[in-house]
Amino acid sequence: FSMYGLISSGFLGEYAEAYRVGKIGMAILEKFNSPDVLLARVYAVNYGLVNVWTEPLQSTLPQLLVGHNAGLRAGVPEFACVNMHLYLFSAFQSGQPLQELAKDAAGLIKECEQYEQEQMTAVVAPIWQCVLNLIGDALQEDPTRLNGQAMQEDEFLRNQLERENRTAVCCIYYARLVLAYMFGRYNQAADVYNKCLEADLEKNLMSKFENCIC
Repeated sequence: FSMYGLISSGFLGEYAEAYRVGKIGMAILEKFNSPDVLLARVYAVNYGLVNVWTEPLQSTLPQLLVGHNAGLRAGVPEFACVNMHLYLFSAFQSGQPLQELAKDAAGLIKECEQYEQEQMTAVVAPIWQCVLNLIGDALQEDPTRLNGQAMQEDEFLRNQLERENRTAVCCIYYARLVLAYMFGRYNQAADVYNKCLEADLEKNLMSKFENCIC
């Protein structure tokens, strides 16, 4: 049910239907006292990718933390990290304090490295650097470039393109888009968005969600 909800919302734009079937999935999960390994998967989809279209983002944050902890208990660190990554994005987009987000992102990077979740590390780094830039911790004069403690933009982007990690590439462009807009460089923001279109990234689920929010 949750995966059908994901398809309905992310690919078909049928948000009400996605929300309805997602609720059915959650009811089944609760009725049968499902194990943590299943809870971590369902919570990531429902609270990180389906409910965000119909509920306030803030309301999803506690449940994503529940999913993260369930993933750790169940020994599925990949889904623990996914829940936490989705938590960071929703927290960022709903205006949570940047200093706290920077600490959470740094902690998640360490967790991903501990459990050898290399692909997830690449997805988290851009949002971490974006937050660092917004609080004034960029290690360069241009705050719209993702260069600093978390990553070096050009090298990072080149590596992710070579690995065909489209989600990480989308996160890089998203972070650049946010920074350009926040620092009043609107032409630059338009250029970054056009690069997403040229690279056919708007068909990627994550980029479609993030560009819509921005």
